[in-house]
Amino acid sequence: MSDSFETFVALRPKNYDNDSWHNYEEAEIKTLSAVIPLMTDQLATLLTSKTWQQGSDSLVPYYSLLSLRGCVAEYQCQLELDKEELAFEPDDGCLMHRGYLKIHAKPDGAIKIDRRWRPNWIPLTAGEQMGHFIDFDPGENGKQGQVVRFNSSSFAVDVVGNSLDDWFNRLSTLAKTADAGQDEFLFELPAITETI
Repeated sequence: MSDSFETFVALRPKNYDNDSWHNYEEAEIKTLSAVIPLMTDQLATLLTSKTWQQGSDSLVPYYSLLSLRGCVAEYQCQLELDKEELAFEPDDGCLMHRGYLKIHAKPDGAIKIDRRWRPNWIPLTAGEQMGHFIDFDPGENGKQGQVVRFNSSSFAVDVVGNSLDDWFNRLSTLAKTADAGQDEFLFELPAITETI
């Protein structure tokens, strides 16, 4: 597990349930990881770690950290939605199916946004209207493995970390400076780049 994740965990409240984790067997990790072509051993280790799973509902306010099982389920769901949406023709610059707008990247080009979701985004978190993904297919000015935040209500997408380690380092910096009463804003990192 990365040092940046451990640093972030050390700054967060320790109010999670010690029994709320699944001990993954090696064969199960391999089977689940094979579903997502770009899953790395490092990411699979993080998503199956006891600390990540135990903190899924309390480490990050308003979001759930996805375990490896949750990550695979979310990936498969997004993949199916993507196939359905690609079956519809764009009309006047919009994808009308399911109400999603076709999103166009700003000139910085850090994120490829030619549709609502990309198959090379690996889910990390799930929230009511927002999620975080590792982007393994960035735009020409982006970075392989950057962390992208997508908001399905405003259709905004932005980069909140140049890498998984950078994301945790930025969260740790924010956690150190946040007032005790402002915990709910912890995960609202300012974007590094933004598209609408």
